[in-house]
Amino acid sequence: MSLSSTRREARERAVELLYEADSKSAHPEDVVAGLPIRPDAYALELAFGVADHQTEIDHVLDRYANRWPVKRMAAMDRMVLRLGVLELATQLDVPPGV
Repeated sequence: MSLSSTRREARERAVELLYEADSKSAHPEDVVAGLPIRPDAYALELAFGVADHQTEIDHVLDRYANRWPVKRMAAMDRMVLRLGVLELATQLDVPPGV
């Protein structure tokens, strides 16, 4: 399996973790604690990173999402955008095509 497909799957899993945590008003760590199989390290890094920097990420999104505050966004859209902002800000090895 290529690195890009592995990372894509990790991103999908991170979004799922974030969505579940958001729906339960919990931290992704709490969601992971209840799982029978622990997600891979990159998925956890992304999910925990979004959760730990959510306030800063939401400020970025609010700044650029004109007339559409983060609170009004659909939950899944919000999770995907948060993950994207985190990767753009912190993952220097992500290719520009992603």
